[in-house]
Parts: sequence; structure tokens; C-alpha cells
Amino acid sequence: MHKIIQLGPVRFIKERFMRKSFNLMTKKSMNIFVRGKDIGSVRPQIFGVHEERLTKFIEVTAQEGNSDFFIDIGANVGLSSCQNGSSFSKVICFEPNPLAANILKTNLSICLPESSYEVCEFALGEEDGSFDLYIPKHNWGGAFIKHDNQYPEDLLYKKDGFDAFDPKNYTVSNIKVKASKNVFSNIFSTLIEENLKKGVIKIDAEGYEELIISS
Repeated sequence: MHKIIQLGPVRFIKERFMRKSFNLMTKKSMNIFVRGKDIGSVRPQIFGVHEERLTKFIEVTAQEGNSDFFIDIGANVGLSSCQNGSSFSKVICFEPNPLAANILKTNLSICLPESSYEVCEFALGEEDGSFDLYIPKHNWGGAFIKHDNQYPEDLLYKKDGFDAFDPKNYTVSNIKVKASKNVFSNIFSTLIEENLKKGVIKIDAEGYEELIISS
């Protein structure tokens, strides 16, 4: 049996005002799932776009004839791939954070045809391995691997607004890392077979960029 809760007039007016304010502020919100209070969720909800300059750059680059593929390394919940993915024939996302990857797949299914995208739930690095991924509880997009990270340790915690490294600020997940050289060799061989030769690669790997590119 459900208990009916009746709101007093003051609370009713307050909640109605808050709902209208929220609806007004988020009327341009992206049509995807985002995590409330997460750093990366504010602009997509209020302004309807994530990293506007990067989004425009990817859009223009695709329009100039580089629209065969979009490779999103560090896709998080799919903000870039969902905004720009429809401009490309194929979208390949890399996201090792198991929490974000579930939302990524949901958002991609909302925004893109199922046959046009692929999700790789592992990280890229210099070599194959299994390492701990530190996921800031207030910023899933800031997840990082400490092992062989090119960022100094103080930058890894300061970038997320912490004064010191405290494991309590993170959810830790053991993830797979695959050698980028092998992964890219397979991906580009497949793309060439499909006559997909011109595209865009976006990389945001929280200190692993150099390892991924140079391996």
C-alpha cells in the first residue's frame, strides 16, 4: 500500500519553481544520459554542447572529406562521439572505465545506428597488461592509470581539484591495457579493407597520450 504524501503550499510552490527553472536551464540539453554533479555533465545539460571548439573542429574536418571514421580514445560517456558521430561512416570508441562504458553504449545506441559504431572496453598503452584505473568520484572523465603515467603525481590529483592524493576520492577498477601498436594495426587493416581511409582521431587519456601515440 502506497502512502500518499501531500505537499504543503510553500513546498509545492518551491518545487514547481525549481522544476520550471531546471526545464528552462536545460531546454537545449543533449539527448543523452549524463551523470548528475559530474564535472563533464554541466555544459552538455545547460548549453547542449560539450567542448564547443573541439566539436566544431571535428565537424569541419569531417565536412572537408575526412568522414570515413572517427576514433574516440577516452570516450567517457560518449559526449564527442554522440555529437559528431553521425558525420562519419564508422565510429570506434575506447573506454576502459567500466562505469562510463555502460553509459557510453547506451548513449551511442540513442544517437547512432547500431551498425555504425564499436566500443572497445580496454585502455591503450605501450604494452599488454592489467592495471588499476583511478576514477575520480566527481569526474568520471578524469580516470587515469598511475602505472607509467606521463603526468607527475601531483598533477594527477590537482587536475581534479584535490590537494593531495587520497584513495578515498576514487573508485578503483582493475582494467585491461592493450598495446596500441597491435590494436591500431588491426583497426587500420580492417578500415582499409572497408575502403575507409580518411578520418579523425580524438585522444584524451589523462597522461597516457604519449605512450599511446609513440608505442
